[in-house]
Amino acid sequence: MDVKQRFSDAFDIPEEIVLDVPAIKIVSNNKIIIENHKGIIEYGKTNVRINSKIGIVALKGDNFVIKYITQEEILLEGEIELVEFIK
Repeated sequence: MDVKQRFSDAFDIPEEIVLDVPAIKIVSNNKIIIENHKGIIEYGKTNVRINSKIGIVALKGDNFVIKYITQEEILLEGEIELVEFIK
């Protein structure tokens, strides 16, 4: 266990904050929020690929729309069929 992990555990701070890893929240099959992203690699109606510290978060589905994007967070809506992590 590295220092950052021990710090997170000792002070009960969420890992995604200390380790800068993505936090993903899926609401039903039509909304996804991705925190701690490193930018969008690909964006289309049926495919979205988002860069993160641990690799690429790939989404497949239909009618994807970016509702908002900030440096910390992305909100996508559409019909989510698959969420995949690629190293």
